[in-house]
Amino acid sequence: METLTDSSRYEASIFQQVKSVFWRSWVTNIRDPMVVRIKFAQTIFFALVLGLVYLKTSDSYDQQDIMNINGVIFIIITNLSFTHVFGVLNVFPLEVPVFMREYGTGLYNVAVYYLSKTLVEIPFLIIIPIIFMSILYWMSGLIRDADAFLVATGISILVSNAAASFGYVISTAVPSTTAGLAIAPALMIPFLLFGGFFLNSGSTPDYLVWLKYISWFFYGNEILVVNQWEDVTQISCTTSSSCISNGALVISSLNFDKDNFYLDIGLLFALIAAFRIIAFLILLFRAKRIFLIKAVCEERCISETFASELNLTQYIRSFLPLRHTFDPRGRQWLFDTESPARTHGFFSEYPGSLPQNKAQNGMGSKELHRIPEWQQVTLSWSDVTVTTTARTNCKIRKETCSKTILNSVSGEVRPGKLVAIMGAR
Repeated sequence: METLTDSSRYEASIFQQVKSVFWRSWVTNIRDPMVVRIKFAQTIFFALVLGLVYLKTSDSYDQQDIMNINGVIFIIITNLSFTHVFGVLNVFPLEVPVFMREYGTGLYNVAVYYLSKTLVEIPFLIIIPIIFMSILYWMSGLIRDADAFLVATGISILVSNAAASFGYVISTAVPSTTAGLAIAPALMIPFLLFGGFFLNSGSTPDYLVWLKYISWFFYGNEILVVNQWEDVTQISCTTSSSCISNGALVISSLNFDKDNFYLDIGLLFALIAAFRIIAFLILLFRAKRIFLIKAVCEERCISETFASELNLTQYIRSFLPLRHTFDPRGRQWLFDTESPARTHGFFSEYPGSLPQNKAQNGMGSKELHRIPEWQQVTLSWSDVTVTTTARTNCKIRKETCSKTILNSVSGEVRPGKLVAIMGAR
């Protein structure tokens, strides 16, 4: 069995694998400039909206400001978390079929693919929190101190990366983006509840305390609350009732501890590393599982499990004659010769190339037959040319950009043959 360090099945060096896969991932990530612009526009828009909601221009604090400031701190964490979790849910499900095929043929290993896909997201996980905090921090009345602002921005970057790392866990585990979108909110709500805002940190039930310790909401909230209130020495009180008179009391009322500041930072880094390792192991497991299933399939046979994992089952069934059924024990397609099978285009001749030796394939009394010649079809084509309009740099140069994919291609596909037409690189 192949190990993580075994490079015998890969023709390219690790450096070449990383270079090629990383470049392709980067191009895929920025292929549509409109999507990138929308990401930044959305960040600026929500920062301005929240800034107007929590707008505060004075440097002094009163009792109402305690709730408002704590609210905006948790909104910062929540907004960044949901933005980056949902932003990475489609990273892996959309490319699983391509990845499985290329990994199976030995183009690159799992670690190279995973690192490339995650590294290209890092610039967005840094730039977006910086833009968001640069607007909202000063509008919402958080403590006006350059050092405190830099700390808050740094923590927001860590929170964004922790959330994205959790998103990678979901992305590598789910079969589709739709499933990920359905599962993610349900998985994030427990972390949100134990973040120290909706439930006081000291009131966490003992049997659920473990959720608090794996919640980036909790660590981020504690750090930002301490960063905000630690140096606030006076909070005005206009009523005769008991008041919270300084920032230290605000911190203690939430059962936070300023001595945990650096511990929380370290634990955020630990969560980022743990989530990403878990996501990698899930992807590795799926890749190895498919690789092993494919390896045990007999030559030129189709595995139902392999097809299902790659979402090809319906595709295969769409071109197989309706009278053909799959035997999972022998991993072979059976052909019913008692009545004619309906065909679906030229692909109907493909099963005719499968083995028909019943003893060799362990089919018992079942007979394997090739599709009759009257059902076989040859597809031919002549002088096929395909062009497309390029989407990058055309508007800048103000000229028509086109690219030829196929240029005067002719050929044919005979029964029992599998042919791939490859376009320009």
